[in-house]
Amino acid sequence: MFQWGISEEKMRDFRVKWGILEEKLRFFLV
Repeated sequence: MFQWGISEEKMRDFRVKWGILEEKLRFFLV
């Protein structure tokens, strides 16, 4: 796998933050 200088830890943190953001967006859109 290729990686662009992004560690797994940062990727996991990004996914958590994106998940929270997605939930908020879904709440506002519905």
